[in-house]
Amino acid sequence: MSVTPRQYVLAGALGLTVAATVWLATQPDDEAPVAAARPLRAADRVGARAALAASAPSTAAATGAAASAPARPAWAEVSDAQLAAWQPPPPPPAQAVPAQASVQPPPPPPVAPPAPYQMIGRLIEGEGARAVQVALLSGPNKALSVKAGDVLDGQWRVEQVSDAGVRLTWLPGPLPQTIVFKAVP
Repeated sequence: MSVTPRQYVLAGALGLTVAATVWLATQPDDEAPVAAARPLRAADRVGARAALAASAPSTAAATGAAASAPARPAWAEVSDAQLAAWQPPPPPPAQAVPAQASVQPPPPPPVAPPAPYQMIGRLIEGEGARAVQVALLSGPNKALSVKAGDVLDGQWRVEQVSDAGVRLTWLPGPLPQTIVFKAVP
């Protein structure tokens, strides 16, 4: 892998940046207070103008006079009324709940959802006493042939197949439901 001229330039710039950072870190801190960076007050501006107009020795005297200016007074104590705006609102007063309101009517009995299948036909397998009725069902994605005891989609159990339709039980309930055979005219 070869090094491109661009990579040399970037490495040089990185080296200069690191060298400048190290050099600045080793320099002594300035003796000027941080407060000197603030804007001048009207009294300080007058003193600064006078210092510029005067010679160098008078500039040192004006700077000394500004440094000996009285300190700013301390902040006044904060009252509770002033802090109230920063506090969360008090909770609403508790309301007495009437005894009648706490008694809720019992929930309605569960209702089985509609079966996703419809009966499209019926077959009889075997003869005589061994005859078993099989229902042909059509669903949204598939067609099925079911007999009594089969479980559909893990939610429906076939209880009985008859001439009129298929009786199912919804297993989560357990609630009965009937799919009626609709003959095509």
